[in-house]
Amino acid sequence: MKIFFLAFFSLIVFCQVVFGQTNSQKGFAVYLLPASIKPNQLKKLDLKKLKPAGKPVIAESDIKYYQKETHEFQIDYPAADRLKKINSRGARRSFAVFVDGRAIYAGAFWKSILSQSFDGIIIDTYKAVGNPPYAWYTDSPVLTLEAGFPSVNFFKGADLRADSRILKALENAGKLYDELELVVKCKKIVGTRKRRLSHIFTFEVVKETKGKFNKKEIELELNDYQLLTELEYNEGIYAGQKVNFNQNQEIILKISQQVGQEKPDWFLRSIKKN
Repeated sequence: MKIFFLAFFSLIVFCQVVFGQTNSQKGFAVYLLPASIKPNQLKKLDLKKLKPAGKPVIAESDIKYYQKETHEFQIDYPAADRLKKINSRGARRSFAVFVDGRAIYAGAFWKSILSQSFDGIIIDTYKAVGNPPYAWYTDSPVLTLEAGFPSVNFFKGADLRADSRILKALENAGKLYDELELVVKCKKIVGTRKRRLSHIFTFEVVKETKGKFNKKEIELELNDYQLLTELEYNEGIYAGQKVNFNQNQEIILKISQQVGQEKPDWFLRSIKKN
């Protein structure tokens, strides 16, 4: 009888902690669930009744960009500091993704170095920041919402990472980016006067192989000597100096471009010879 009473009391407390809060963060947000809710219990949660509690561990304002196709997203220093604390304590903390206070799906912060498999959505804290002492470049890490661990083959259930409510909230906030791929030819290379010598590359856009780009040229500052070699450039580029190179060589630029903006922001992800 005593055991039954304790179990019943624990259930009441569980419901009050998880379902009783009304605190809400606008837009996209990731909230920690109580430590008593283990990752293997997530499929038993009633998401319709789940409410955010406390402050989000990752708020929309913490996100620099969210990549639509891969569910990769970069966070700023305050959110990275919170992530490191979770990682230092061993991770495996349950979380839920909310939009405007409504839970969309649940997952778990995971530490891949511990090797245990999981059939839900994870954020691998070890892959993002490693182990303490943390290096400077982990102050703004890139996280990925992954389906299943150690691979997608372990995932079970509905994959709600691309739920329309999530993508719309991120788009409205200017955080959502998708892939753009351009085939280009280099028209001009000019050296800079910077301490670490870089070059300004002006590319003519030959065609779009993925996405849409509304300009005929694109200009990039790069520290890429491999690219210079592939373009068969002359040695010794100095600031303002004209350079001879192979203007017929096609290059593939892979870019992340902001979604839903009249004048979208973008950044370069990779560059290679066609």
